[in-house]
Amino acid sequence: AKTLSGRLPEAVELIIYENFAIATAPEPTSSSGYGRFTYRNGGLTGPDDGTAICTKTFRIKDIDFSVLPKLVREAPGLAEKPDSRITHVILSRGVFCKDVGWFVYVTDGSKSGMVEFKPDGKLKNVTAY
Repeated sequence: AKTLSGRLPEAVELIIYENFAIATAPEPTSSSGYGRFTYRNGGLTGPDDGTAICTKTFRIKDIDFSVLPKLVREAPGLAEKPDSRITHVILSRGVFCKDVGWFVYVTDGSKSGMVEFKPDGKLKNVTAY
C-alpha cells in the first residue's frame, strides 16, 4: 500500500485480486479525467483511460490494509458459503457514493454473495445473489 499511496495519493476505487490490484484515480491526462493503474509485483503501471461512477476520492494512506486478511477469512462464513472462494475485493464508496467500505465478493460456483465491511473491518451488510 505504501508504493501505491506514494504514486496515487487518492483514488475513487481499488479492486484487489489475488495477484494484482487496479486503482481508479483522478488523472488529468485522461480524456475522462480518470485513469486506471495496475499494481502487480511491487510495480505500478498506467494510466489507462478509466471511468468513475462515484467521483469522490479517498486517501489511500488513510486505509488500514491490515484488516484485509481477516475480512477475506470471515467473508465466506458470513455469506453462509463456507466452501466458497473470494473472487475479488473492492474498496470504494459504492454505487451510491456513500462512505468508503470493503466489498468482499464470494462464490461457490453456483451462487455468489457480497459481504460489506466498514473500513475498520466491522461488518456492515451481507448480500446473497
